[in-house]
Amino acid sequence: MIRLMKSQPFHGLVYDGHTYDCGDKVGFLAANVAYGLERQDLSPAFREALNRIVANHGGYVSWHKSPPLEAVLEKIRAGALDE
Repeated sequence: MIRLMKSQPFHGLVYDGHTYDCGDKVGFLAANVAYGLERQDLSPAFREALNRIVANHGGYVSWHKSPPLEAVLEKIRAGALDE
């Protein structure tokens, strides 16, 4: 990037989202899983396929989204974690 900046304009961007290193094998696989889960037309069948794959390897997938950490901390502070 430094070399590029010496020869031409170079711009940065603040990005709010997820990135995947597709030059890395695991990053490439993770990007494909995220893509499959985000597509409304693919997600239901893809989740079933992932469940089967993980189960065949001795695991279990839970599709429940965890609450944000700050929400959990607020419940702990309020003494209402079991709600």
